Amino acid sequence: MRLLMQLRKLLLGPWLREVALIRNYFLGLAVVGLSLADATADAFADAAPEGSYAGAVSGGNSHVRVDAQFANQSASLHFGEPYNCRLAAVQREISGESVRYVFRPPPNGGAFCERLADKVLVVKTSGSSAFISFAQGGVEWSGNLEK
Repeated sequence: MRLLMQLRKLLLGPWLREVALIRNYFLGLAVVGLSLADATADAFADAAPEGSYAGAVSGGNSHVRVDAQFANQSASLHFGEPYNCRLAAVQREISGESVRYVFRPPPNGGAFCERLADKVLVVKTSGSSAFISFAQGGVEWSGNLEK
């Protein structure tokens, strides 16, 4: 039995060392990969706006007041008179300094908000400001909101 153990150690020893080296190499890669993924997630979290913003957007010759709340990868926008409607948007992607949301159908109707359903909202933040833009009915709307 002892001879069999020594023979096994002699024959499998180098192979087991190679397996251990390869295992340690891949474990190291996994640790680095997870660290990079965590850093990337933190960077994305910094790019997404959080909190309440207010201001106005312009499109064509029209202007409308907007109150926006951003939290948990979603947004809620309330458009003032003459549109007076509210709708939510869900975060889809972060690209560089901008965050893209997709508007959901409005819960309380309103023709202006209904035409925004499934359209893209782009938000770029800088300090306490958020620049928002979206297209609705062939008109580009945009404006600055402040915290």
